[in-house]
Amino acid sequence: MSRLPRIGSDNDQWGRILNDFLEVSLNADGTLRLTAITAAGGYARPVKGIPATDLDVSSQTILSSVASRYVKPPNGIPLQDLSQAVQDMLSANDNAVQPDTVLSEDLSGTVAHPIVVGIQNRAIVGSPSNGQALTYNAANNTWSPTTINTSSPSDATASTMGVITLTNDLGGSAGAPTVVGINGMPIGGTVSSGQVLTANSSSSIGWSALPNDTVITANDQSGAYVVVLSDAGKSIDVTSTGATTVTVPPNSSVAFPIGTVIEIAQLGGGQITVTAGSGVTVNSPGSLVRTRVQYSAVSLRKLSTDTWILSGDLA
Repeated sequence: MSRLPRIGSDNDQWGRILNDFLEVSLNADGTLRLTAITAAGGYARPVKGIPATDLDVSSQTILSSVASRYVKPPNGIPLQDLSQAVQDMLSANDNAVQPDTVLSEDLSGTVAHPIVVGIQNRAIVGSPSNGQALTYNAANNTWSPTTINTSSPSDATASTMGVITLTNDLGGSAGAPTVVGINGMPIGGTVSSGQVLTANSSSSIGWSALPNDTVITANDQSGAYVVVLSDAGKSIDVTSTGATTVTVPPNSSVAFPIGTVIEIAQLGGGQITVTAGSGVTVNSPGSLVRTRVQYSAVSLRKLSTDTWILSGDLA
């Protein structure tokens, strides 16, 4: 039986006795013997793991219960054995587009290598060259590469597209436009000196001479005179050498429209007095009612039924 050396004895035997004692617990390389651990009441875990027989009864019961719950089939775990969350994740991955999925419609090839072969379900035909752009051809419902005109666009005309297109009331070109209509109504005819534009109808305009009512017509008189309806818009030119009168009749006698204008000119040497007929009022600056000198001109304008205003070169 191994023991430790005794003091005072075991002369020349200490080394051997001590080695015998240590070899009980240690291997030759100095590592601890497993038998020494078990002999002391300890437990040394085997290299391949703790066998079930080394566990207490309670632990063996628990392991047995767990082991009996699920045994992985040799061909793998079936889907129904997985939790619902895992099943949903696998289902989503199955429905996802895979890189090798073949494309259709405006794309060909695969998801990993797509090729655009159309736009809005209209095929792209032809091979492009440098600087070309895709243009749509309605005749065959396709897109095709087309060379872009890089030169400066020509000026627009009424019938040709260019920088801008002139239409409706404008003609000619963008650089030299002409007015060919007004408010959508075409202008007809050729203009002559002194003409004005007038509406020929509700849909056309033409050139014409000034209407007669824009030209004052003279009514020559040589003595006293009472104005008549036809004098509206005219000039009463008095050539009398002696003093004379021009009378404004009442509305009951001559019904001039309100706003009527009549001019009176003293062409002779005789001074003209503008008189008011029965019930007529003629208002003037300073109540002056006579022409001042030869070639003086005055104007009458009707304000109301029997009221006129007189203005001009008065004395």
